Amino acid sequence: PDKRRRIAQACDNCKRRKERCDGSRPCSICIRRRRESECHFSETPARLLRPQNNVNNHIGSPGDAIQASPSVHAARNHSNSRPESVAPVPRLARLLRDTHGKFMYVGDSASLSFVQSVRRMVVSAIGDCDFTNDPLRHQIIETTPPTSTLLPDMSPLVLDLEECKQLSRHYLLATTGLIDLFDIPTYFRHLDNWVVNQTRDNDVKSSIFYMVLAIGAQVSSPDGDQTLAEKYFNRGRHMAVMTFTDAPSLLTIQAYLCITMYMLGACRRNAAFMQFGIAVRAAFALGMHKSSTHALFDETEAGARRRIWKSVRVLDIFLSASLGRPPATSDLSMEKDKDVVDETAQGLTSTDPFSSKVLALCDIFERIIIDVYMKKAVSTRLADSISGQYRDWTSDLPESLQLANLDSSEDDPEKLSKVLAASYIISSYHWSIILLTRPFLTFQIIKDMSRSGQNLEMSDQVDQSSIKTYADACVDSSLRCLNIAQTLMRYSSLPHRLPFIINSVCNSALVLGAATFADQDKFLPLEDGLKQGIHILNHFAQWDPHAVRYAQIVTYLQDATAQYIRQRSQRSMESRRSNVTRLFG
Repeated sequence: PDKRRRIAQACDNCKRRKERCDGSRPCSICIRRRRESECHFSETPARLLRPQNNVNNHIGSPGDAIQASPSVHAARNHSNSRPESVAPVPRLARLLRDTHGKFMYVGDSASLSFVQSVRRMVVSAIGDCDFTNDPLRHQIIETTPPTSTLLPDMSPLVLDLEECKQLSRHYLLATTGLIDLFDIPTYFRHLDNWVVNQTRDNDVKSSIFYMVLAIGAQVSSPDGDQTLAEKYFNRGRHMAVMTFTDAPSLLTIQAYLCITMYMLGACRRNAAFMQFGIAVRAAFALGMHKSSTHALFDETEAGARRRIWKSVRVLDIFLSASLGRPPATSDLSMEKDKDVVDETAQGLTSTDPFSSKVLALCDIFERIIIDVYMKKAVSTRLADSISGQYRDWTSDLPESLQLANLDSSEDDPEKLSKVLAASYIISSYHWSIILLTRPFLTFQIIKDMSRSGQNLEMSDQVDQSSIKTYADACVDSSLRCLNIAQTLMRYSSLPHRLPFIINSVCNSALVLGAATFADQDKFLPLEDGLKQGIHILNHFAQWDPHAVRYAQIVTYLQDATAQYIRQRSQRSMESRRSNVTRLFG
């Protein structure tokens, strides 16, 4: 009580969250949540950052004291050695029409919003072209399910056990490293009994089996025909609605996560976003967001709860970042971190290193979404703080996430599962860096375009700025992301629909195209990267409508960059010729 009386005021974060602050700078709560650089004290109530009047509160002051991990010390010391810089997030959130003509919200972090930002750059650089006048630029591509799905055929199905096992293996391959819903030996043991059961549709688990088969058929159809996948999906979703909607359970979450994954693969992102809402609310109802609740269950069920919650977090962060919408599981990280510490102390944590890294990356993603895109600005101080989390994340990567050590030199289906799981996570790592640094890149490109023709001395000074460093990181991560996806192309058994990979490739290609208008193609292989991105997207375009659309966008962008390079060369040639003419007449 005496200590409490000496606290003059709480930090802004604790005010906003209505939490008990200890008054230290930074406070213990902000340290635990890895938000040391944002632990600020002001006389006014803490509210969501508004760049026009609150930027200084958000980025902190150089005199703030830090007592945290070595990586945070390093990041803070690095940021204190250079001037503070802030890059605004372009306000490009907008409503786009879907295939039914209805308006759907797409936020600033979404790739379609960044496309609009790049269009503005292109107009400034070369004027109107196919990229800027794209007739579909105000639409969001969503596939429409057949009308027959409203009344699914529920007549008995004749199932082949070997085909069901094969489709299940395709499902496991496509979702490896992303969603982890089942104990695999137990799943196949139950599948054997389920297939031979003539009254299988009365089994409460039938919905999940049908959804697994649907995803397996979706990602493996050689000609893109989705008839079999839709048949399994419609039956499975109908059973899920009839069985799991009223009372939340682990089966509810498993079923609706599978529905979400299927709809992502079927290019129904808004439908996936809605179905995911049922899964995440069911998880909250079961207390799965509190790690301490796992101790109340036996080891088998506790392990299942951990796996399912990790899957919820992964899909939540992907949907949030790719669509630019608020994450459903945010504002839980502090309580989760505290619970994990308590649980570890009791020897109850059974999370494997791979899953731990996945969850840690989700925390970084969440911070970027909330502290950068929801607040419409990013400071170099905030970026330095987040870079400390990245260094922690990469410092002790498990063997399963070290792509360099995973032999991908031959087309081995057994190796593909490990390579694909690692590729998912490392690609997401680079995508998160792209999201963090993209505002810096956009800011830098606009500055470079506006100061074209100024003296070299000024250019060198700008190139040494912290913003330039983060802009370079955005381009570098894009090149690395494309290289990872290109490595996967050697596998003939690669699943045909990989929305996570396609999203990363599209975002990376857009960054390379944008960087060309800052003349970075003079010293970086941006043109080759664009060609690589188009090649990858065209590969998936054989089966995936989103890949078709993204390939079209990136192709238009490549044409625009080629036109810009031609005009730049023409201006350079005319300038040189003018100098020669002045000498020789």
